[in-house]
Amino acid sequence: MKTLPTFRVSLHGHGPDSDGSSSIAELVEAAGRSKIDYFGLADHNTTAGIPTLYREVASYNRTHDHQIQAVAGVEIHFTDGHVIFSKAGPIDHAFLGWAESVAAKRETMSTARAINQAVRRFGAIVTIPHVDAPFAGSMTRTKLSRITQKLTPAVRSHIAVETKNYATALFWILTIAREEWLEGFVRDLGLARVGFSDFHEAWMVKKQVSMFCGVTPTPQALTKAIRTRTIGPRYRPSLGLFEWVRLVWTMVRAHVVYKVKYAGWSLPTLRPAPSLAK
Repeated sequence: MKTLPTFRVSLHGHGPDSDGSSSIAELVEAAGRSKIDYFGLADHNTTAGIPTLYREVASYNRTHDHQIQAVAGVEIHFTDGHVIFSKAGPIDHAFLGWAESVAAKRETMSTARAINQAVRRFGAIVTIPHVDAPFAGSMTRTKLSRITQKLTPAVRSHIAVETKNYATALFWILTIAREEWLEGFVRDLGLARVGFSDFHEAWMVKKQVSMFCGVTPTPQALTKAIRTRTIGPRYRPSLGLFEWVRLVWTMVRAHVVYKVKYAGWSLPTLRPAPSLAK
C-alpha cells in the first residue's frame, strides 16, 4: 500500500507588524528550512504583513524545490479572548478587509458572530490559541464551551484548538499539566487539535507544527484536514535550559513590544534574543 505524504502546517506566529522581531523574509526562509508546507502569519489585530508574506513566499518558491503555501491570518483580541482566522489559497483581499473591519470593532463584536462570518463568508479556518494559558488575553475553557454551543455543526467543523503552543513552554511544568487536560477537553467538544509555535522570531518557527497526510498540499486539503479532524500536533521537542532562557528572552521582549504598540508604553527597543549555544 502506498503511503501518503505528510504535510507540515504552521499558522500561528508574528512578524514585525505586531510584536515579532524577525523580518517576514527571515520567517519564510526558516519555514523553508523546516519543510513547512502551509505557512501562515497571524499578527495581532492587523493584516498589514500579509501582502509581504505572499510576496516573500512567491520569491522563495521561485528558487527552491520545496514549495510553501502562504496562509493569510490574523489574531484578533475579543473580550472573550484571542481568536485566529486563517485562509489558505491565493490572497483574498475581501477576507483581509473583513478581518481589519472586525479587528476595529473587536471590543464590541460578538466572538461567535465573527466566527460565523469568517466560516460562512470565506470558509476560513478558526484557531483558538493558548486556551487557559497563564497570561492576559487567553480564552478560558468556560468561554470556549459557551461560544461553541452557539455555533452550528458546520461552523464548528472549521474550528481547531491549540493543544500545544511552544511559546507557552516558558511556564514549563504548568504548561505540561495544562496540555494534558486540554487534550481531553477539546476531544469532548469535538473540535480539531493543533499545535503551533506562536513564533516571534525566526528560530522559533520549527519548534512546533501540526501535520496531516494527503495527496497534494492544496488549500482545500488543509481545510478538509481541519474539518475531518485528521490534523494533529507533532510532538514538541524537549526544551533544554539554554533554549528555555532564549525563549524567555524572546517572549519578554515580545511582551514589551506589544505593550509599546498597544498600551502606550515608552521604552527603548530591545534586541532579538541572543543565540545561546551549548
